[in-house]
Amino acid sequence: MVGSKAKTGPAKTGLVNIADVARAAGVSVSTVSRSLNGSAQISEKTRRHVEQVAQSIGYVPNSNAKALTTASNTVILVVRYISGGPYMNLIAGVEEEASGRGLSFRLITPGERDMRFNGIIRQLQEQRPRVAIILSSGADERLWDEQMSSQISKLREFGTELIIAGRAREPMWGDAGVVDYDNKGGMRALVERLIEQGHRRFVYCGKRLDSRVFRDRYQGFLDALSAAGMERDHDAALDVDRAPGDAAGLESLVRRWRDDLGRFAVVASTDDDASAVMLALYRCGIAMPGEASVSGFDDMQYADRLLRPLTTVHVPFNEMGHAAVRMGLGEMKRDVCFPVEPVIRESTAV
Repeated sequence: MVGSKAKTGPAKTGLVNIADVARAAGVSVSTVSRSLNGSAQISEKTRRHVEQVAQSIGYVPNSNAKALTTASNTVILVVRYISGGPYMNLIAGVEEEASGRGLSFRLITPGERDMRFNGIIRQLQEQRPRVAIILSSGADERLWDEQMSSQISKLREFGTELIIAGRAREPMWGDAGVVDYDNKGGMRALVERLIEQGHRRFVYCGKRLDSRVFRDRYQGFLDALSAAGMERDHDAALDVDRAPGDAAGLESLVRRWRDDLGRFAVVASTDDDASAVMLALYRCGIAMPGEASVSGFDDMQYADRLLRPLTTVHVPFNEMGHAAVRMGLGEMKRDVCFPVEPVIRESTAV
């Protein structure tokens, strides 16, 4: 149009690149790159000029390209799925520590898909985080351990520190960092407290012997009974690998416990299992804690808000999340095992 000023420079679009910034600012591409990356070789005046020009024309750095040439400022947490379980506090701890340090935080959540460790490693190599924290579930342990040893070194080649959270160290993990908690000692301490309360007939719900975490919890249960001189030949036959998934099956199980044992104490391997048992007891008309006591493990957020506040073992998951990030940044030793403690509430009594 006659009389209008011709626009100079590129339009404000998502296609603006670093060469466009250089032309608009009247400097070289390398000067733009150094300015935007905070290089000490660039004066403050030049840096401000380049930043102002970049902003005015709508330039947004390509984070994927930047990751190839600059040190990563990202912490990635790999967790099978987000279900509101006890590890939510650990996830929160990782995010709090990362964001408090000005680091980006990302989640990789494969869900119920095939959790092949090789595939996860490829994702981590593509994203090149500074710290990668893997929180594995019991279902993944054997598969991951078979693949772990040959893959850890590949992450190191890309400058990523690998941390395993929530499990005791395995030999095939090499020099990966480990943030764990005392499953065996925690369960033993809990059962010792129940014995002090006067309980003598126990059943265990949730052995899950295919998982190191749950094997350790069950062993802590057995160790406490053994130390107290209590026989398990009869009671052990009533221990179950998992709580039945259907209400009718679980109610049938608690009736069997009552018929075989009289007054009894249920030691569940998780608060989830414990809460399911509590509901079954209620539906069967079995008084708690008068006829049956129930305890769990993890101290989930709802544990003290049930109709009968749940006796359990408190695990400092939030602190573990903070520690995993600090370990990945080289600020802690490579192996940490957090202590846990029993919390006695109204679901257990003599």
